[in-house]
Amino acid sequence: MLKGILLRIIIYSLCAYIFHISWKMTFEPTRYENAIYSTKALFYSPFGLIASLVYPITDIIILVRDLLKSKNNNDNPK
Repeated sequence: MLKGILLRIIIYSLCAYIFHISWKMTFEPTRYENAIYSTKALFYSPFGLIASLVYPITDIIILVRDLLKSKNNNDNPK
């Protein structure tokens, strides 16, 4: 239980950091001398935004589904 909570705290922090960096790359791009770096940053940053949201959203959906399933099992004992 404690191991799972600690793991979620670490992974959620990592996802928040990746989201922050990707957000800055998308909406506050740095202008590099070489244009290819700016293009790469603008191209890859939306993928970072999506990737950083996949784990927390799926984890929350799974937790809610499990809570609803356990609530339904407690309401309808066999």
